[in-house]
Amino acid sequence: MTEKDNALRAANLALAEKILGNFGRNMDGWYDNLHQDAVLEFPFGALVGIPPRLEGKESAVGMFSAVAANLHVQFSEIKIQPLLDPNLLLAEYRGKGSF
Repeated sequence: MTEKDNALRAANLALAEKILGNFGRNMDGWYDNLHQDAVLEFPFGALVGIPPRLEGKESAVGMFSAVAANLHVQFSEIKIQPLLDPNLLLAEYRGKGSF
């Protein structure tokens, strides 16, 4: 890995931590950081009335706008793992919502 790759990876990890940490507090900023081709998976989504998979920024913004308007959500136990490609990462977290 090159120094450039390591710097890019570190910047992407820091951005991911910021985005997940701000969820529910600064949603416009959160939406701004979603990629047009984002894919979000919710293995237990059907249990709480959300789709198990969202594809694309527009789909994610639509669903999260409705959720944020009705539910206060915070993430905890955030684990972000870098992948070999410095532009890719895997984020795992627990979410808790309250009305």
